[in-house]
Amino acid sequence: AYEAALAVSPEGPWASRALRGAAVARYESKDFDQAAATFLNHITKYPAEPLPEEAYVWAGEYLFDKKEWSKAITVFEGMLKALPAYPT
Repeated sequence: AYEAALAVSPEGPWASRALRGAAVARYESKDFDQAAATFLNHITKYPAEPLPEEAYVWAGEYLFDKKEWSKAITVFEGMLKALPAYPT
């Protein structure tokens, strides 16, 4: 359903939520590569719309463990910008 919403309106008012939902759905279905890529896409495309803390931490650690350093840095920097009070 999230991909369908993005296909219909990729820049619409609900695109951020649809992208976030797609990332969570991929994570829950254990499609970790696509989940991390989708979280990274959300962080890059919608930096002012924070994700849950766990999403940043999980995606950053996952990318770090895969030795995708620059992507992991992008995730962690995005977390610090979106959630300046982290850790809460």
